[in-house]
Amino acid sequence: MALPKPPHERSPDYESKNPKRAAKKGAEPEYPKCDPEPPAELCELAKEKWAYYYKLLDDQGVLTAADRDTLATYCKSIADEMEAHRIIKTDGMTIMGKYGMSKHPMLSQLNAARQTQLSYANNLGFTPASRNKTRVSGNGEEVKSEFDDD
Repeated sequence: MALPKPPHERSPDYESKNPKRAAKKGAEPEYPKCDPEPPAELCELAKEKWAYYYKLLDDQGVLTAADRDTLATYCKSIADEMEAHRIIKTDGMTIMGKYGMSKHPMLSQLNAARQTQLSYANNLGFTPASRNKTRVSGNGEEVKSEFDDD
């Protein structure tokens, strides 16, 4: 059985010969616009962050209903980080435990919230590296970076 040719060796009309491949390579699916109201389960701080980041993404024309939970999780992780930081600032980095001094348990929560925040920031295009990967023009078309492979 012959192996398929790598993409750079295929004929230029390869995509058109296989409609399933051509459909996969097409435009992003169209989703309805995201509801501007924050999810009810968010705390007040997360709702404030929602309003800020919703506006940023909506102004760029990239926010859809499919992104709602991603944005909500990002905003919740910011609120969680700030709450953990507030508790650590009040209690200190260490606490007296049964066996002596140990690190504050909220440090683990703080680190987890920061990891979640970074991951979702990348997914939403809030980091320079993620913005360089895919840029969208004002009319919704993808703009290639000068560093993209052709």
